[in-house]
Amino acid sequence: MNDSRTWALVENLSNLDQMETRRRESASKSTLMASRYRVISALFFSHAEEALDPVRKCLDLVEAKNFVNLAEMEESFAARGHQDLAQIAHLKRETLALLERPES
Repeated sequence: MNDSRTWALVENLSNLDQMETRRRESASKSTLMASRYRVISALFFSHAEEALDPVRKCLDLVEAKNFVNLAEMEESFAARGHQDLAQIAHLKRETLALLERPES
């Protein structure tokens, strides 16, 4: 394999590593935010159960539902990030296979 092709593949691997790091951080942050939103939602549901005022109860339930929606959104971001990580891993394996292949 000629040097320019080798360097291009090595640069590709480096770029994939950087993408993988960013995607992993993003997925991790989304997972963390989803957990936080679920806890906040549970607090609002708890307050709603204890509320004597029907207006306060309704407002707490609305907020709880809003945080459930935010949690679900973050969970979908995290799932997409994990799919991207699997694709990046596949591309890295293919690139490494090209590096290991003898030149024809």
